[in-house]
Amino acid sequence: MVTTPRRQGDLARLAFPYYDVGERCIQFWYVISGDAVGKFSLYQNASDKINLRPIWTPSGDVFGVWRKGQASLRKLKTYVVVFEVLTTASTSKESEDYVALDDVKVTVGQCASSVTCDFEEDM
Repeated sequence: MVTTPRRQGDLARLAFPYYDVGERCIQFWYVISGDAVGKFSLYQNASDKINLRPIWTPSGDVFGVWRKGQASLRKLKTYVVVFEVLTTASTSKESEDYVALDDVKVTVGQCASSVTCDFEEDM
């Protein structure tokens, strides 16, 4: 998720609708690069609501290496899943600040315990 140039407070969103009544687990791989990426969040929002509350945010040292993220999605008839990035600084066209997503998938049931593999150790 990259947009250039950016100003402090700009948002980038990747959203997709999901229609289901059962519990689901969303899993994905992400990497964050650069100082201007301030907040990266995942939201699940009922389709008739405007208020977004994060269901997942990264924790720990997450910059520069691929990490796995996951969150359980609540039972809602119709909802939207939104990845959001908030910038904390203005950047130029040449900026290398970004969030990359890969291998996003939704599976049946709640998520299992978190996976800690980052492909940087024990390979």
